[in-house]
Amino acid sequence: MSNRSGRAVLVIIAALGLAATAAFVFVTLRGRPDAGAGTARVGEPSPVGEIVVQFPAGGLVPTNEWPDACRLLSDHDVKAVLPDATDVETAPLSVSTRTVEEFRADPSSREDEYQQSGRCTHSLQLPGERVNSSTVVRFRIVAVGDPDLIARYHRNQQLGRGAGVGGTPRPSVDECYLGDLYGAELVCRRGPVMFELGGSTTVLFREWGGTSVWRDEVLGRFATSAGAKLRWTA
Repeated sequence: MSNRSGRAVLVIIAALGLAATAAFVFVTLRGRPDAGAGTARVGEPSPVGEIVVQFPAGGLVPTNEWPDACRLLSDHDVKAVLPDATDVETAPLSVSTRTVEEFRADPSSREDEYQQSGRCTHSLQLPGERVNSSTVVRFRIVAVGDPDLIARYHRNQQLGRGAGVGGTPRPSVDECYLGDLYGAELVCRRGPVMFELGGSTTVLFREWGGTSVWRDEVLGRFATSAGAKLRWTA
């Protein structure tokens, strides 16, 4: 081996040594990656309280007499299922049951067609949230009435708008189906109340490690939280 070739080999070896030393120092200063860092936990539902619904036999409950959506799915319920949640902000939102056909026949406003807290949105932060992002949970009451009528309407809507996946057993819920196969929307019923759950997140979940957990596990637990509070009488 020539002197020039020997010097080249020594230079390469020295460079590799410096790179290894730098990597060692970097890992030492930063520490080893934590397998659980940047992931969120999924807890179990812990509903508190009861909400009693009185319905007319064979009929519907006027919209302005519907339960408060933010009581059916409260910030306590959100924190129970998502125990790592911080900065939880809850906002009640109004809902209307007036159809376009009804509006065309009579455009005047009617109080019994509106519920000021028929929807509820929870915004929060979870570990591993992307920059300038937040996790959002949406809950909406769809219909309230005689349980037999609600059951038939729920099945009718599943045929018309369901994503072909439904019937998954969930505690304290009579029936649910996916409203969107590729999104995160669960449509459920419990006794006299039909409701929808949705929202979005950017985090991974520690137990399963996939974002589909939001649709398949988290929303189902929220449905159980709401359904477990409901009591009803004719």
